[in-house]
Amino acid sequence: MERSRISMLLMLVVAGGLIFNFFMAGISPFGFILPFIFALIALFCVLNMHKSGTYFFMSLSAGLIIGYWTTIGNWIFLVAIPVLFLVIAMLKRPGKVIDLDKDLGGSGQVQTSESQQTQLVVPKSKWVVLGDYKLKKQAFSMQNEVELNVILGNASIDMTRAMIEADAMDFSVMDILGETKIKLPEEWSATIEIVSMMSSVKVLGAKEEGMFDRSTLQFGDPNQSFGHLNIKVTTVLGDVKISQKKQK
Repeated sequence: MERSRISMLLMLVVAGGLIFNFFMAGISPFGFILPFIFALIALFCVLNMHKSGTYFFMSLSAGLIIGYWTTIGNWIFLVAIPVLFLVIAMLKRPGKVIDLDKDLGGSGQVQTSESQQTQLVVPKSKWVVLGDYKLKKQAFSMQNEVELNVILGNASIDMTRAMIEADAMDFSVMDILGETKIKLPEEWSATIEIVSMMSSVKVLGAKEEGMFDRSTLQFGDPNQSFGHLNIKVTTVLGDVKISQKKQK
């Protein structure tokens, strides 16, 4: 709740900067139009409680607003801010990857304490910018809260290979001009909230697309499943596909 209030306060500061630029600089591409677009996306993320996306696009908007009145150049902010976020993401990168079939003997059971220590742990916040991120064949574990942010990239996660540390999990996906594929673990139920703008979202046979769409889908009974997933999908000009192996 506290972070949400801080985000809204920062949005008001950005809005004040936009109003100032509008009256002082007019409808300038770098002084108003681009910052306004980034501010809208940031507000979009705030309303969907997507913290990483909020700070990223809010920083871009504020950087362009300030950069318009400096001699540095707006393009410096357009490059420096994404690079800064990438550096932060790299500092939080996970550890060594091991193969499920090779290192765990194909049984899915951890054989030694050493393999437990070397198993890949998906970070709580993962950024994929202009790249690919795939978790399919290797063993990995996921905590009870994960944010996946895909911008102009591709991400594919097969959660049937994952060791989930809790019986309930919050999974937030932000996709901007990218492609994201998520395969849910078997015999897990899911509540999926979708907010999309000019995007395509396919969820377990249901398809949501159009100029703007907001919907909530429920799959399975939480009382009769191994665990429950709370998934929030926020996408702008993106392609998101969520699937699950059909039960026999």
